[in-house]
Amino acid sequence: MVQVVEASRNWFSSPDVLVVDDDEALREGLIDLFRLEGVSAVGAESGAEALFLLRAGLHPGVILLDLDMPVMSGWDFVRALEHHPALLRIPIAIVSGITSGRDIPPREADAGFFKKPVNFDALLAAVDQRLPHRGVPRS
Repeated sequence: MVQVVEASRNWFSSPDVLVVDDDEALREGLIDLFRLEGVSAVGAESGAEALFLLRAGLHPGVILLDLDMPVMSGWDFVRALEHHPALLRIPIAIVSGITSGRDIPPREADAGFFKKPVNFDALLAAVDQRLPHRGVPRS
């Protein structure tokens, strides 16, 4: 719930990244790392919470999405976005520990797949590439 309060303070802003993961330590860690790099980030602990924030006006540049979450999984979240055409334009980077089983959700605007534990430099480079105001190549 801390994340909802934080996001509501920036309600009408457009954060660079929305981190959607039920693992609080990972979610908070990614948010902190992005902020250290000058990338604004907020978090949601489930697909349902992320969808609520997006419907309420939050418009991030990129969504980082875990697939295996309670309440609303990443797969269900991607399906729910299909009912909101304006939200479909937001690139999604899958950040997951899955190794087999269900296919990764197909998306035209995908920002990539990152297996946990995440290589933050690669993730940051993918985010930078999709944020027009950043666009700084990383080595």
